Amino acid sequence: MSENRLKAEIVDTMLCQHLLQPDLPHDLGFLGSIFTNKPAWKHESGADLELYCARDTDVTFQCYEQLKPLLIQEQLLDLYTQVSVPMAKICRLM
Repeated sequence: MSENRLKAEIVDTMLCQHLLQPDLPHDLGFLGSIFTNKPAWKHESGADLELYCARDTDVTFQCYEQLKPLLIQEQLLDLYTQVSVPMAKICRLM
């Protein structure tokens, strides 16, 4: 195997945004309207499933590209990585 393996990072934009703006909605449709220029797409889930999933993936990536610097700026990145993510994993197991 190659020594130059890519490292994947799993992120949760809902948890990121909750730390930054706890009083606002956290669903992907709302995040996409705030952090991207994508037109609304959530109402199209039944039309073309592949396109719908691709849009979800693209919006998630674009949102995180903007959320991570905000977490760093507000000194919340450690809270996200060391508290929010582990707690979410524990809650999932419950």
